[in-house]
Amino acid sequence: MLISAGLVLLRKISNEWHLLLGHPGGPFYRKKHRHVWSIPKGLVEGDEDYIRVARRETFEETGLDVCGPFVPLPPVKYKSGKIVYVWATLGPPPEKLINPPPSSTFALEFPPGSGRIREFPEIDYIKYVSFTEARELLVKGQLGIIDFLESKDGLLVLEAISTWQAHHNETSCSPLFKQGL
Repeated sequence: MLISAGLVLLRKISNEWHLLLGHPGGPFYRKKHRHVWSIPKGLVEGDEDYIRVARRETFEETGLDVCGPFVPLPPVKYKSGKIVYVWATLGPPPEKLINPPPSSTFALEFPPGSGRIREFPEIDYIKYVSFTEARELLVKGQLGIIDFLESKDGLLVLEAISTWQAHHNETSCSPLFKQGL
């Protein structure tokens, strides 16, 4: 069974909650937008610490080194059986986002059958979206994140993050992943 870990970066913008989503890079997603966006996440290998994987993948995909605090949310399960463990935290202010993000890349033969290997970014664009917009953009396996955040328990998480945002506008931390640790 595949297990991934990711972060739900939240920010209250104009008195409405938004979460950070990334659009997948590469030629197959260039013109696709509905149900292809994702939270920053990645595969857990062996006995890796899940929250460390979530932080690392967020950094690799978006260039954001987020420190927390991290609030665990219920994991979401894809139809394929893959489970994604997620944590909510305060995301950086929108003006701190860089597009295109300094994302990791993957190699792909493109055009198919050409023998030409090209590098593409894992994520080619990041942005904050409202929960309503997220329902149209998120991969279907991650829609449970929005369901939870809009529930009674989810509202408690949002209240805690709102309190944190009111006292800590910056979310930068020591450059843990820039040092390769």
